[in-house]
Amino acid sequence: MPGLSIHLLVEGAYRESPRSAAFPGWRAEDIHEAMNEVGRSARTSAILERLGRRLGTQEGTGPDNDSLLRSLRDQSRAEGRAEMVRQMLLSRGIEVSDGFPADVPAFAGLSEAAIVAAALACDSERDFNVRMARIRGR
Repeated sequence: MPGLSIHLLVEGAYRESPRSAAFPGWRAEDIHEAMNEVGRSARTSAILERLGRRLGTQEGTGPDNDSLLRSLRDQSRAEGRAEMVRQMLLSRGIEVSDGFPADVPAFAGLSEAAIVAAALACDSERDFNVRMARIRGR
């Protein structure tokens, strides 16, 4: 019968264990099921996220310690801030072009307070862009 066995080194000898030491709380059945899924299920994703958080807490690390995850979070944060500004300007009756804002990645490195202040103080898309350039030091 296909399956997975976990063995832990205990006092110089390997002994079978129902739970993983590398993945705290994850049973052999869970690991076997996850490794044989055609696509990752919501259940497996939830388990992996829980384990990742637990291991990160143990090691004192988080998503920003991984360069890919940090990059994806920065991109997502920038896109969210850009959409927030677009909606702020539109709600104030300020027209914005289809390509606004032109430099979405720049939003990631700026404080939300500075972006919001520029969006509240500007009187046009052009004025907002000038204010953002000043904030970025350009």
